[in-house]
Amino acid sequence: VGPDCKLGIESTILDISDEHPLILRKGPLTRDQLQEACPRAIYELAEGELEKMLKGEEEPDLEELAPGLKYKHYQPKASFILYTGAPEACTGAIRSAAKRMEKEGKSVGIIDFMGDAKEAANKFYLELRRLDEEGKDIIMCAGLPEVGLGGAVMDRMRKASGGEVVNLDRA
Repeated sequence: VGPDCKLGIESTILDISDEHPLILRKGPLTRDQLQEACPRAIYELAEGELEKMLKGEEEPDLEELAPGLKYKHYQPKASFILYTGAPEACTGAIRSAAKRMEKEGKSVGIIDFMGDAKEAANKFYLELRRLDEEGKDIIMCAGLPEVGLGGAVMDRMRKASGGEVVNLDRA
């Protein structure tokens, strides 16, 4: 574990080894902010695209490209369920699901920043590790709007979920 990050999450990693700069890991600097400083178009990969691009290689080493690209890097020991949608909808759905699971004897932790990306960037890992260390069976997390810093934090939240995402916009 390294020192705390000033903005809560690790830096944006930009691959400039090609004619077209590519964001390998989202961070506090957004694509729009980078684009203001760079005359060339900057590209971002859709979720899971990096892994698809590298499938031709034997066991691609994502950590060799940039730290924090492997999903397991972010996953807690507890089951982690990410809820996406409007902040109020996430809060309500999580509270309801947590009550059901607690009645089943599960120990549930909740992470909910009420849509505040800056607070989430500063406290997400702290809360995730705290709940995991407390031995929670399940950690439920309310997602954020995927704009600016929220997109970078959501990238970490999705990785922590290992694909367990409840999309309330589609429910």
